[in-house]
Amino acid sequence: MTEEPTKRPATAESPPPPATESPPPPTDDSPERLRHRIRWGLVALAALALAVGFLAYQNLEEVPVRAFWWEFNTPLLVVVVATAALTLVFQTLLRLVVRWRRRRQRRGFERAVRRTGRKG
Repeated sequence: MTEEPTKRPATAESPPPPATESPPPPTDDSPERLRHRIRWGLVALAALALAVGFLAYQNLEEVPVRAFWWEFNTPLLVVVVATAALTLVFQTLLRLVVRWRRRRQRRGFERAVRRTGRKG
C-alpha cells in the first residue's frame, strides 16, 4: 500500500499552490462572442430562407380571394405573406400607440411630482 502524502494547508511561510491560468469568459461585446452570434444568426437566416422556399413551393396554386368589393385569384403564398405583413404593420402601430400613451402618462406623473415638490 502506498500512502499518499497529506496535503498541508497553506500558511504564511509556504507559497500558495500555482493558479491555473484560464482565459476570462467572453463578455457580451467581445469579438469572439460577436462572431459566435453572427454565425448563429446566419444559420437561423438560412433555416428561415429554406422554410420560406419550402412554403413557396407548397403554396403555388391559385386561390380565389374576396375582400369587401374586390374579387381576384392569386397564389396562396401571396395571401399568406400579405397577411403576415399586415399583421406586423398593425402590431407595430399598436405598440407605438401603447408606448405613446405610457410616455404621456409618465410625463403627467413627472409634472405632478414637480408641482408638489415631493420625491419618491
